[in-house]
Amino acid sequence: MSEDADLLCFLLDDREAAVRQAAAYALAAALPSPGHAPAALDTRLAREEDPVTRACLVLAIGQLAGEEGDPATVEQLREWWRCPDRPTDVRVSAALAWLCLVEDPILTELDVLLDSAVTDELTALLAPVPWLRDAQDGVKDNGLLVCLNQMRNPDDFPWLAEF
Repeated sequence: MSEDADLLCFLLDDREAAVRQAAAYALAAALPSPGHAPAALDTRLAREEDPVTRACLVLAIGQLAGEEGDPATVEQLREWWRCPDRPTDVRVSAALAWLCLVEDPILTELDVLLDSAVTDELTALLAPVPWLRDAQDGVKDNGLLVCLNQMRNPDDFPWLAEF
């Protein structure tokens, strides 16, 4: 499996944003043990300019942190969504990843961020993000809005408790 991870990490530097996005998704979804994948994702995120790819990288980092039970990454995600100097796509993606990793209620500070940052423009921009497409699951709404609705109203979605 390490050869597969090495290939996927190599693809994080592809010229095509769609390839980098798919590589991040595959690293998070397919690896039984992430090995050096989180470091490769962090390295790519530090220099990534495409907002959709940044969102994919952040969500992949979050997913791997959940699988590894990594509290340092959970704290890092919190810092990212709290940092006003970070791009909005990173802040919102970090907020989603953080919410998936903690059992805390949504903080007022986070609610304010989401209310102000999640615009029609951002939801359209992030529509191709695989995690958000998965969340749509046949719903006509954008996946970002579906995710936020579920996270903000967990009692309306009892099946979420299974995850």
